[in-house]
Amino acid sequence: LIWGEQLVRSWFNEFGPLPLGLASESYTVGERISNICIFERIHHGNWSSIPVDLAMAIQKMALHLVDRIEYQPGDLTSNHVVNNGRALLIAGHSLGLKNLIDLGRELIRERLPVLVSGDGFLREGSSHYQLLFARWLVECWLVVYEKQDYSTLKILEPQLKRILVACHFFFVSDSRGRI
Repeated sequence: LIWGEQLVRSWFNEFGPLPLGLASESYTVGERISNICIFERIHHGNWSSIPVDLAMAIQKMALHLVDRIEYQPGDLTSNHVVNNGRALLIAGHSLGLKNLIDLGRELIRERLPVLVSGDGFLREGSSHYQLLFARWLVECWLVVYEKQDYSTLKILEPQLKRILVACHFFFVSDSRGRI
């Protein structure tokens, strides 16, 4: 645990929570937020035990992300908006910030039907993103399940079931049928 937190602090000491350039683009910031929160959850056993200095950095990154959501209106697709929503949802639950939870939930609620077909495939047609997207939603499910966020569970669970079933399409088995 100490090793991991030292790595995060080392990054922040060198570059800050919002460095110049590509490292502060929305997708990257969202990944950093989600991964720090998940790391802390794994090592502390709950979502709310983030050290104060890291929590402050996460909040700063989340507020930065709020102003830079990668939203494409209408039927335009971009899975990045769900990644943005994932980061805000996880940060909101980890920091106890309802406004982040609400925005993350709404982004996911509004975009899932646009991005995912009725049979659970990502409309972009990418096998790589199908599996990555599924992982993002499983991570969202984990935090909302553990935090008993039934409003978000109601949105996630039906979509997640279809998405996970669709992932089976990409499994390759050997001659004995083993994956």
